[in-house]
Amino acid sequence: MEGVLMVGGVDYREKLLYPEMGKGGGCRMKETSAGFLSGRQKKLVCVTTGNSCLGVHIVKQLLARAYLVRITVQNQDLQEKMAILEREGARNVVEACSRAAYVKRCIFTSSLVASIWKVNSFNSSMLIDETCWSDEDFCRQNKLWFALGKTMAEKIAWRMSRELRVNLVTLCPALMISPSSFQCSVTHTSLPYLKGGQMMLQGGVLASVDVEKVAAAHLHVYEGMDNGASGRYLCFDRVVKRVSEAIEIENRLKIHGVLWRGRPVDDDEEELQTNLTNSKLLKLLLQSSLSSSCKQQAE
Repeated sequence: MEGVLMVGGVDYREKLLYPEMGKGGGCRMKETSAGFLSGRQKKLVCVTTGNSCLGVHIVKQLLARAYLVRITVQNQDLQEKMAILEREGARNVVEACSRAAYVKRCIFTSSLVASIWKVNSFNSSMLIDETCWSDEDFCRQNKLWFALGKTMAEKIAWRMSRELRVNLVTLCPALMISPSSFQCSVTHTSLPYLKGGQMMLQGGVLASVDVEKVAAAHLHVYEGMDNGASGRYLCFDRVVKRVSEAIEIENRLKIHGVLWRGRPVDDDEEELQTNLTNSKLLKLLLQSSLSSSCKQQAE
């Protein structure tokens, strides 16, 4: 197996990445490929929680790039004890990767909320990038369980990867928005993500990203690991700078009042200041684009 793309929310009770998978080992697994690909092209990749909206898009793009894909399927209805499930899921997958000598790399899907929540994190002079981490105590005190789960899971993934020498990269997407043209929904993760949404809006750290772009970023980072891609990457394509934009997101997700409960918005409202940056990912995407152009010209 070439590698693992670990989409968040893995149920730690499932078996992952072992040879007995698909032979009655207890893990619901599906394998698919484009059929016409040559043996040279078929690089096997496992996508955990492949039935999630993001997982579906990642599988779709992997198949388009000539990968053979194996997925695990998970019940999406867990909410209770989410933080513990996130942490234990990350631990188990990294351990499985270390035991499977054929796994070369692993990408873990974390979240932007694993970077933004801490005391004074919305200070106008503070730049929030991939070096920032949410404070676990702050998340507990404010009952930010989704952010706590993502933070704990990513931290344990990094600790285990260092101990077990697993080649790991993490991607931290903002609030994912699903295109209406594709029949899947990210609404079930939107409400947990937006806990504290009014604080995010006022602090200038409310950001969103198209789920298709998140899937594409996973592939660019995954393939970029051959050329030095490493560490964490914040992933967003839009920072909400106006209340009207927040209301637009509420309307799209049908979750009214989560981000704004104030007076009606004026047409001449001022933009909110933001200090979020995803320059590290943008640089990688630019390098990937230039590399693809060079290959096309050479062919």
